[in-house]
Amino acid sequence: MTGVHHLALRAESVLALAAFYVAVFRLDELDRQTDELGVKSIWLGLGEAILMIERRGPGEPAPDPTSREVQIFSGTKQDRLDVEQRLADAGFSPAFRSPYTTYLRDPEGRLTGISHYPER
Repeated sequence: MTGVHHLALRAESVLALAAFYVAVFRLDELDRQTDELGVKSIWLGLGEAILMIERRGPGEPAPDPTSREVQIFSGTKQDRLDVEQRLADAGFSPAFRSPYTTYLRDPEGRLTGISHYPER
């Protein structure tokens, strides 16, 4: 294996979830697909990978907001501090922290975050 090709997150509101990841993690929109119901998916750049925000289907369950399953993005210590500042500016607090990781819940309740390696 050589890396991650894409992550696909299912959402009740594709626009709201994509806006969150753009605002908090500064991801760039790469593509947008629509259909007769509106925005079907938005693809965001994630380094060499793509974060695909896709419309959840009828009857498809939402993420469990109590789950400890997590997706963590990589960055520098400054990137992590910048994410925390953007959250604070928007009136949000991280769910919790460890020495090198900031965890938060996205608008769908999914646990996500940003982590960096210890500085040497």
